[in-house]
Amino acid sequence: MKTRILALAAALAANAWAVTPQDIERYFQARWSSQGVTPSATVADAVFLRRAWLDLVGVVPSPEDVPAFEAERDPAKRSRLIDRLLSDPRFGQAWGNRFKNLLLENSDVAKNRRLIHPFELWLAQSLNSNLPYDRLVRKLIAGQGSVHENPEGSYVAQFRESPEALTGHMAKRFLGVQIQCAQCHDHPFEKWKRKDFYGLHAFFARVKDVPVPLDGLAALRAGKFDEALFAAQKEGRDPRKQQRRARVLEQLASQLPEPSLKPDALAAEMALMNKGKPPEKARTFVVVDRPRGEAVIPDLKAPPGDKSKRPAGEEVHPRFLDGTAPTWPDPFVNRREELAAWMTDKKNPYFARALVNRVWSVLLGRGLIEPVDNVAAPAEKTHALLLDRLAAHFVESGCDFKGLLRLIASTSVYQRSIAPSTKNAKDRAEFAHGSTRPMEPEQLFTSLLAATGAEEALRAKGGENIEVMRSRMMDRFAKVFENDSGEEDEQFHGSLTQALFLLNAPALHRSLAAGPTGTVRQAIEAAFHAGAAAAGIAHLYLAAFARSPTPEESLAATQYLDASGATQAGRPLRGKPQGWSDLLWSMVTSAEFLVNH
Repeated sequence: MKTRILALAAALAANAWAVTPQDIERYFQARWSSQGVTPSATVADAVFLRRAWLDLVGVVPSPEDVPAFEAERDPAKRSRLIDRLLSDPRFGQAWGNRFKNLLLENSDVAKNRRLIHPFELWLAQSLNSNLPYDRLVRKLIAGQGSVHENPEGSYVAQFRESPEALTGHMAKRFLGVQIQCAQCHDHPFEKWKRKDFYGLHAFFARVKDVPVPLDGLAALRAGKFDEALFAAQKEGRDPRKQQRRARVLEQLASQLPEPSLKPDALAAEMALMNKGKPPEKARTFVVVDRPRGEAVIPDLKAPPGDKSKRPAGEEVHPRFLDGTAPTWPDPFVNRREELAAWMTDKKNPYFARALVNRVWSVLLGRGLIEPVDNVAAPAEKTHALLLDRLAAHFVESGCDFKGLLRLIASTSVYQRSIAPSTKNAKDRAEFAHGSTRPMEPEQLFTSLLAATGAEEALRAKGGENIEVMRSRMMDRFAKVFENDSGEEDEQFHGSLTQALFLLNAPALHRSLAAGPTGTVRQAIEAAFHAGAAAAGIAHLYLAAFARSPTPEESLAATQYLDASGATQAGRPLRGKPQGWSDLLWSMVTSAEFLVNH
């Protein structure tokens, strides 16, 4: 075994930085051989199709996609499917949702659609254009400007009430470093000290966010500072206070970057934000950096003082986690830009590893190193060797995010069946079989719309307000199906609240009705066209499960439809659609539908 591992290490340590799917497969073949693990079989085309659609674009495939994909004879069809999905506009939305949920965890921000929606648009725009991941993170860490025109600033702005929390969150999410414990005391198990924590926190000591009326941004850019003032904040029209306020706005105007959102997206965003609310009450936050201000390590033994005054403690200056301190070329430099540059530097030992480990975890159910957010101190029996190699590949590729997804999804490791070949306890940790993962709330919501055919009806009803309607529906849906544990589980465990929602949700039952459009109507028409219920049943199975029914399933469904009066001896009847609706409901509320497998 030792010989095989040494040979493997030598292969991965080759000078060429590029990693291929075959390299990853050889790594695991060596692992499986050395540990007596037998991998599962490769999944069938239909299973791969559904898995790839859910992982890459966040929705189940259409009933037409499944037979078309199965009928293709090109050996490279799976690779071409991956490329097609990575070019689909829904890719940015799906992965943007994942990043949004990962980054905007502050409850006040998470509940505020006026802040969340522009952030979603910016993430989708950035990911669809394949903005290099290091540049995306630089924008998040050093972002300035209005959180509506430059939504990347929302990440920092959400911590305005608890700036220390930003330090721990940023280190965990972008570097895979668990430093938050060092805020109050030296870390008991790792090397991080309080000075490390506050040295990192010092990069954010000068951040400030200023409320500005949303409709006043254009005036602010034009230097019309009076028009950019809140009517409610004119402080009794005191001239001195107005002048101070105008000076602050003048400083803001000098720091406003060009909008990050594309012009059409920005115009739609402004229209949405202003809808139904007086302009003087619709506000945004402008994130800027003050020219002065230092962080302080609080003296925990000092008596409580006035919160409006500087806390007692030792002043600390910015310092990177490697112990080095930046040399400022300009005393008024944006410190966050310096931090972002250090974080995303090719030599940073944490940055690329943290992202690669997280992407691997999303696609395969668990990270190469567990826990996912602690790559700085990997435990024994991990795949740190492979993670290091993939991280080097990612950096040298120019932090090509889509390229990383393409690489992992193209491996036979990603395409393994969820059924274990043996009962070896090591199978799961060695990725010898696939994993079952409950759908994320956004995946489930979008997939229900797709599987029931309700998207078309929603667009017909919503018109210009379609995105507003979707957002409101998704907000309610997420409250029921959000997953707080963050842990992958081999079994699907639905809650009572979720079961009751699926049982009683009026919107779901409306989408299942046999209206003029939708999946149920399509199934009924397919049955009449073929003169047999089996054709309609097959359509429902393709819509819900992305596969055809087995003969046993088709027979059981036919017997149910006969009993409901929707069919007679397997032939469809007019005027009896409820059985078809109930059949589809049973499918979209089943574990097979609710889980990505």
